[in-house]
Amino acid sequence: MKSALQDKYARYLREQEDIRKAEVGKLKEEHEHLCRSEAKLDAGLKRLREDAEQLGSQAQALREYNRQVEEQLQILRVREKLEPDAVVVFNQAVHKQCVTVFNENHDIDRSCRMFDLVTEDHAIEDAIYYLSKSLNAGTLPLPAFLKHVRKLAVDQFMKRALILKIRQHRK
Repeated sequence: MKSALQDKYARYLREQEDIRKAEVGKLKEEHEHLCRSEAKLDAGLKRLREDAEQLGSQAQALREYNRQVEEQLQILRVREKLEPDAVVVFNQAVHKQCVTVFNENHDIDRSCRMFDLVTEDHAIEDAIYYLSKSLNAGTLPLPAFLKHVRKLAVDQFMKRALILKIRQHRK
């Protein structure tokens, strides 16, 4: 009976030892897994810190760029203030040319024709400008732009040639 009890106790101790060894093995695996995970987390945190620093520097660069753009916009706003006298003076110059043609030749038809040609030339110039703005904005396709600009350029050439002829005839 003593021997049976010793055998039973020895089996119990072996079972307990096997259970403890299995638990120790699982704990070692878990420890290794946690160590690997810790290294991964440290590397991830390091990357996040580097990204945060990089984003901070990029944000600072963007703030600086934004400040420069605002300064340039402010300068452009000041420059874009168009003085009405500048526009009127130009029209007065055209009117003066027409009056000169009339005074020299006493030909009202040629004088009015000169004025009409100059205004049409400027209108064509404005139309080409707005066509190119539409092209740049993407609202006008390139083939249509080229077609209209070609037609307007031919008209403008003819008008400018007539203006030159009238001016030469005046001399």
